[in-house]
Amino acid sequence: MELEPVHPNPSLDPGFRLGLDGRCRFRHEGLLVDIHVRALTDQDAPWYREDECGPDDVMVIGTVTECGVELARVEWPSDFGDPYVLREAVERTVSSAADAARAKVAALVERLAAIDRRRPAAS
Repeated sequence: MELEPVHPNPSLDPGFRLGLDGRCRFRHEGLLVDIHVRALTDQDAPWYREDECGPDDVMVIGTVTECGVELARVEWPSDFGDPYVLREAVERTVSSAADAARAKVAALVERLAAIDRRRPAAS
């Protein structure tokens, strides 16, 4: 998968780089996907067993927001100390977030169309 970084410093890095706040942004299939990488917390317990958690384990969170509406939020665990594993997690998160956003918009469009079909015609 080709990642198209938008933030930070898209022209300076051929791959991707996180900002100092653990964030970056990609354009994927026309959608902007915000990525946030943070350390695992107790709320992330369903993703890992406590005895498996290492000091470099992180959660990669991808969010797609359009017109002020959050369309998708996808989370994927990763290892910050292994650049190959981290890149795979970022790619998977970007792709999954874009797919989830498109699916949500399609479902909303269909739902609104069904509502409009039931609405009485204006005279």
